Amino acid sequence: MDIQNKNTPNKLLLDYVASRIGCCTLYRYRPINPNEIDALEKCYLWFSSADDLNDPFEGSIKLKEVEQDTTMEISLNFSISRNGGTPKVEEKIYEIPNLIRQSNDYYKRAFQSMLAQTKVCCFSKSKTNKLMWSHYADNHRGMVLEYDISLDLNVFQYAIPVIYHEKLPEINFMAQKDKSIVSVLKNKSQDWSYEKEVRIINDNPAGAPNRIPINPESLRSVIFGHRTSKEDIEKVKAALKKFPHIKYLQCRLSEEEYDLIIHNV
Repeated sequence: MDIQNKNTPNKLLLDYVASRIGCCTLYRYRPINPNEIDALEKCYLWFSSADDLNDPFEGSIKLKEVEQDTTMEISLNFSISRNGGTPKVEEKIYEIPNLIRQSNDYYKRAFQSMLAQTKVCCFSKSKTNKLMWSHYADNHRGMVLEYDISLDLNVFQYAIPVIYHEKLPEINFMAQKDKSIVSVLKNKSQDWSYEKEVRIINDNPAGAPNRIPINPESLRSVIFGHRTSKEDIEKVKAALKKFPHIKYLQCRLSEEEYDLIIHNV
């Protein structure tokens, strides 16, 4: 997909995307550092390389063996091309396991190559997940950015929800019509389900950039952690001073339960 060159925002598209991901608002947990300040000032989303994501099983798949009937047909073609005649029964039996192994090895190599070229931007449907505040927002010293997807469908039309599984997804590359990297990167282990993750995956074969421009109007609020320093809060406000529509909020700890409460700064 080429995120930068699409321009199709409309109500039907919004309804479709909102129905697919289950919401109209997405949240992005971030630390506060020079790179993030630059992204805010210049209005872009940073897309990380898929093979740099923190889940060690990211992009892992189980390759399903090709059905024998399909393999037999390919084996016949392979043998005819090699020998110039119709293969004997013994040759068919010999070629089938080799062809399965060669096909799986080929798709594994092709998949790893695609993975290295793919870029991913991650969001959540939750803004008060305590573990995510710890893992992705600098131990509650960072921020959560709130985006309204309706205000930049050029980008958010590609958002897809992550599907969580107990086992690795099984892929049959020979039979499956969708051979894209997206069909694999939308899957993660059930252990990560608390993240309620939504991803934008850029697998443009021409090369996926790390920076994708975002409409600043789509950024509706910045929620600071309960440990975010006043100095960092002022840095973020200064970076976004051109955009008066943005609201500034902050988390505090509940005095009655294990919960985060959001209030105005």
